[in-house]
Amino acid sequence: MVKKTYFISHQSYLDTVNSDESYTYLRGVYVISVAAKMARMHPQTLRKYERVGVVIPNRTSGDQRLYSDMDVKRLQITKQLIDDYGLNLNGVSLILKILDVLNVWKDLLDKKRKNNNSTDLDEIYQNIKSLINNISPTK
Repeated sequence: MVKKTYFISHQSYLDTVNSDESYTYLRGVYVISVAAKMARMHPQTLRKYERVGVVIPNRTSGDQRLYSDMDVKRLQITKQLIDDYGLNLNGVSLILKILDVLNVWKDLLDKKRKNNNSTDLDEIYQNIKSLINNISPTK
């Protein structure tokens, strides 16, 4: 299995096999029909997005897809980028990768900011946070 790390907003999770890393954000676990309703998509669309790598749901021993809150959030962002901005799946994948990198930086800066009390770090942190919030879907 491929090791994937997803970052959305200030939450993240690490999907691994045989790792002692703990999940920092993986609340709900939903079957495909429930996840599709939450993301306001057809279940077949979720399967398509899985094939292109937008989400990689966990699987049960019976190979049933299980979507987390994080997966649903990524699906909502994907839907917004396609519907509102007219992006294709390659564009969506690129934006999600950029968002992942921004979140890594934000998390690193957050740790440094807590240790240093630097106003420069605060400004960088706020700018990254603002960029992430502008990409996240509105309810």
